[in-house]
Amino acid sequence: MDKTPRNLWSGGFRQLLAAQSISAIGDRLSFVVLPFLILGHGGDAVAVALVLGARAVGFSASVLAGGVVADRIGPRITLVLSDLLRAVVQGLVVALFISSDSFVAALAALMTVYGVAEGVAIPSSRALLPRVVPDAALERANGYMSAAYTSGHLVGPLLAGIFVALDLSVLAIGIDAASFVVSGVLIWTTRPRSLPEESKGTVLSQFVEGFKALLARRWLLWMIAAGVVLHLTTLPAIYALGPVWAETNLGGGAGWGILVSAFGVGGVLGGLVATRLRPQRPAIWYFVGLIVVAAQPINLVSGAPFWLVAGLQSVAGFALAVLGVMEDLSAQRGVPGALLARVGSFAVFASTVATPVGYALVGGVSAWAGVAPTMYVMGAICVIIVAFGVLLPSVRKFAPQPSGAALQPTPTVVDVEKSPT
Repeated sequence: MDKTPRNLWSGGFRQLLAAQSISAIGDRLSFVVLPFLILGHGGDAVAVALVLGARAVGFSASVLAGGVVADRIGPRITLVLSDLLRAVVQGLVVALFISSDSFVAALAALMTVYGVAEGVAIPSSRALLPRVVPDAALERANGYMSAAYTSGHLVGPLLAGIFVALDLSVLAIGIDAASFVVSGVLIWTTRPRSLPEESKGTVLSQFVEGFKALLARRWLLWMIAAGVVLHLTTLPAIYALGPVWAETNLGGGAGWGILVSAFGVGGVLGGLVATRLRPQRPAIWYFVGLIVVAAQPINLVSGAPFWLVAGLQSVAGFALAVLGVMEDLSAQRGVPGALLARVGSFAVFASTVATPVGYALVGGVSAWAGVAPTMYVMGAICVIIVAFGVLLPSVRKFAPQPSGAALQPTPTVVDVEKSPT
C-alpha cells in the first residue's frame, strides 16, 4: 500500500500548506488594493510608483542575506519573524491611512521594511518544505503548495475588487496584517527536522560557501539563467504590453481578465497534476515547461480566435505550475539541506535584478518597433534560448534519487554532475 499520503499529512506540512494559502490570498489582496488606496487619499501615479518601488528595493536588498539567515537560525524561525514583522508593518499602514494626510514618505519607508521581510522569507519558505515532508513525498507536497499559491493569487484579486468597490481598502490591509499573524502561528507549530550545520563560520564564509555550491551545479546554473532570460523577455512583454494589446485586440479589460483567470485556472490544475508526477529528470521537465511559458507573447498577438488564445494561456499556466514544482524538486534533491536557502536566494536575486531591466528593454523596443513585433521577438528569443537548455549535457544527466540524500550535509561541495545525487 502507498503510504505517501499519510506520511505527507501527518507532519507539519498541513500547517505549512495552510500558512501558504492564507499568505497568498493576503498578499494579492493588499497588493491590488494599495494603489487604489494611495490614489483615493490624494496620491498620484508617481506616489504609487514610489511606494511599490520602495518595496522592490527592500526585497532586492535582503534576499541574498535572507538565504544566509535562514541557514544559520533555521527557516522556520526566519519565516515566523518575517511574518510577524510584515504584520506589524501592515498594521502601521492601516494606522497611517486612518490618522494622516501626509503619508507618501512614511508609506514608502514602511514598504521598504516590508520588502526586506519579504526578501528574507522567500529563501526560507523553499528550505522549510523538505524539512517537514518525507523525501518520498516531495513531489506531492510541491504540487499542493503550487496549487495553493496559484489559488491564492486567483482569490486575492477577486476579494480586492470587492473591497475597493465598497471603499473598504483599509480593511483589506488590516486583513492582510491578520493573515501574517495566522501564518506565523501555523508555521511555528510545525516541527521540522533539524540538520547539523554544514559549516559554522562567519556570515561571509557561509555566503561564499553557498555561492560555491551553486557554481558546482551546472544544471542549476542553467536553470537560473533560463529564468533570467524569461524575466528579461517574456514576462515584461506580457505584463507591460499584454494589457496594451488586449485593449484593442482582445476584448479590453474584460478580455484581459478572462485570459489572466484562464492562466490561473491552468496553474491550479497544473499544481494538482504535479502531485502525481514522479520525474526521474526534473530539470528536463523544467525546461520543457518553460518553452510553453515563454511562448505566451506569441500566443497573445497571434490573431487566433479568443477561445484558442484563452485555452493556450491555460496551458501556459499549467506548464508554469509544473515547471515550478520541477525547479523546487531539483533543488531539494540536488542541494544539501543545510545549503538550500543560500543557494535558492541566488536564483531569486538574479530574477529580481533582471525584472526592471526587462521592463526597460521591452519598453524601449516597443517604442521603436511597436507592440506586436516586440512581443513576437521577445517570445521567440526566450523560446529559442530555453529550448537550447534541454540539449545541455548537465541538464540531461541530472537525475536525483528520492533517497533523502540531498538533506544530508557533506563536508565539501561536490560536483553533482559526477554524482547520482
